[in-house]
Amino acid sequence: MTEQMSLPYVQQGQRSSGWSGSDTSRNRARVNDSTGITSKRQAETISAMRVRRYDGITTPELIDVLNFTNDGKPVHHGSASGVLSNLHKTERVCRLVDTRFGCKIYVLPEYVYDRTTEKQGRNA
Repeated sequence: MTEQMSLPYVQQGQRSSGWSGSDTSRNRARVNDSTGITSKRQAETISAMRVRRYDGITTPELIDVLNFTNDGKPVHHGSASGVLSNLHKTERVCRLVDTRFGCKIYVLPEYVYDRTTEKQGRNA
């Protein structure tokens, strides 16, 4: 896991992978960031995306990947979506306008080619 961990948020004076606002979410983010879980999930995500190349990955597909590599502890939608959002916010991955089965597709920048991408953030 030699790649830099993406912690795009500054919350309460510390870099963070972010949380939804609840104490539970904040505590989970702090534990994951400090114990290497965030870094491990990001590295596994990028690795899976390298394998998938042009096809990229959607959140449900990433859940399957992370559950396979997560030592029996289930990874839920919010956690997988958060990994992709943080990597997208730090421009390590790109989100295509295209969808697969109703889900946005994320690819590494070198596999965008001539496809249209979206900026990070909420759509109006």
